[in-house]
Amino acid sequence: MALKDLLTALEADAARESERRRAEADAEAARIVEAAQTEAHALEQQAEHADEARLSREMERRRSEARLAAAARLREEHEACVASLHAALRLRLTEVREADGYPAVLRSLIEESIAAVPAASLLRVDPRDGQLARAIAGELGLALEPEPGAETLGGVEVAAGDGRTVRNTLDERLRNAEPALRVLAGDLLQAEASPVVEGVP
Repeated sequence: MALKDLLTALEADAARESERRRAEADAEAARIVEAAQTEAHALEQQAEHADEARLSREMERRRSEARLAAAARLREEHEACVASLHAALRLRLTEVREADGYPAVLRSLIEESIAAVPAASLLRVDPRDGQLARAIAGELGLALEPEPGAETLGGVEVAAGDGRTVRNTLDERLRNAEPALRVLAGDLLQAEASPVVEGVP
């Protein structure tokens, strides 16, 4: 499996999980809004026999509370969605090392790292990748002996004598992807949630 194909598959999984979370958040927000509208309607009926100004203020207060409750619920769902996506992606990444395409993935990560730090004097890998990394380093003509010591889902760390370091691992890429995951989850939730929340009169 090529690195590009892996990332495409992970993105598809993330989109499906976000869609499921969005649907749950929408349903909860809709229930909150429906309850608020029912309550507002009851208050409107009472307005025929009571102080209209007082009831108007009360209706607005309750509508405001409903909007805040719906927004809070969406925020909670967003955080839960991000956490769920992160966990699902991490689980998928734990299986990458066993995939047929992993040697090509590791080779790409090593090549990228060496390109970023050509004067690298240290090539550190997870002990499980030691033999494969040595073979790849030999194929690439690198005068570096991969050292075990990095505990990762896959990938490589390189360092140069001048202090420059590159940590090009799947773990690091997952961490770097969190802002994008948050945006993706937010976009998917907001796409359907906003009209529902705005539907509160």
